[in-house]
Amino acid sequence: MFLARMGDSLRLGGFLVAPAEIESVVQELPWIDACQVVGVPTDEGIAAVAFVILRPESRLDVPAVARHVASRLAKYKVPRRVFAIDAFPVTPGANATKIQKGKLRELALNLLSG
Repeated sequence: MFLARMGDSLRLGGFLVAPAEIESVVQELPWIDACQVVGVPTDEGIAAVAFVILRPESRLDVPAVARHVASRLAKYKVPRRVFAIDAFPVTPGANATKIQKGKLRELALNLLSG
């Protein structure tokens, strides 16, 4: 079971989905070091977009990511797109460093529109 704040949930295929559920499955792949999933609006509704940090000397294999997620989760949870990124945008905080999902969402929208 994956717990998330309601604001972190994505409505995919009519269901509320915790991005952490998708992220953990993507991170099972040996060439992926970390993953963050954001939702972006499309003509069909919200779509999941994954950003991954690759392990050194690795390359992104998008079809393999899609196959792996589809083999473990429902089809509507498979990220529409997967992008490699060097580092996640973060904000240092008093208790922890926080990943800026809003900036990832903006980046996803820019990459999808260009």
